[in-house]
Amino acid sequence: MQASSPSQTIFSQIVAGGRGADEALQSLYKAQRHKVVAFLRKRGAEEEEALDVFQEAMIVVYENIQAGKFRGESSLSSYLHGVARFLWINRLKRRKTESRILEEQGQVDDMHMPRLLEKEKENEIRALFRELRGSCEEILVLSIFYAYNMQEIASHFAYSSEQIARNKKYRCMERLRELIEKQPAILSWLRS
Repeated sequence: MQASSPSQTIFSQIVAGGRGADEALQSLYKAQRHKVVAFLRKRGAEEEEALDVFQEAMIVVYENIQAGKFRGESSLSSYLHGVARFLWINRLKRRKTESRILEEQGQVDDMHMPRLLEKEKENEIRALFRELRGSCEEILVLSIFYAYNMQEIASHFAYSSEQIARNKKYRCMERLRELIEKQPAILSWLRS
C-alpha cells in the first residue's frame, strides 16, 4: 500500500471539512507562502501585492476544492502556483487596460488622481477585509460599502436581534483595527 503524499493528505482534509480542513489550509499556507510570493516578486509584484495575490489564490483553491473543480489530479502546490500565476496575469492585464483607457481618454491628470487614489484605498481596505474571513468580512462589507443598517444585517445573517448584529460588527471592527495597527504603512496611508 502506497503512502499518500503531503499534498494528497492536505487535499483530503480540505475535502473532509471541519477542523482538519482549517489545519490543512494553515499547513498549505505556511508551506507555500514564501515560494509563491517569491515567484510573484520575480514577475514584478511588490511584496504586499504578492501577498494579496497569494491570499486570493488560497481562497480560490479552497473554493475550487469545495466545489469539486479541483480533484487532486496534480499536486496542490502546483495548482496553487498556477492559480496565483493566473491571478497575477489577470491583475497585470487589468492594470494595463485601465491605464490604456485612461490614456486614450486623456484622463491621467491632476483632476482625476484623487479618484484613482480613493479607488486604490478602497482596494487596500477590501484586501484587509479578506484577511478577516468569514462573517466578519461580509458584515463589514455590507455595513461600510453597501450601507446596510443593523436591522438589515441581523436579517441577512438570521440573528435574533439588532443588538447581536451590533455586537458582532463591533468585534469585527476591533479585529480590523488590530490588522491595521500591524501595518503602519497602511494606517498612515488611510489617514492621509
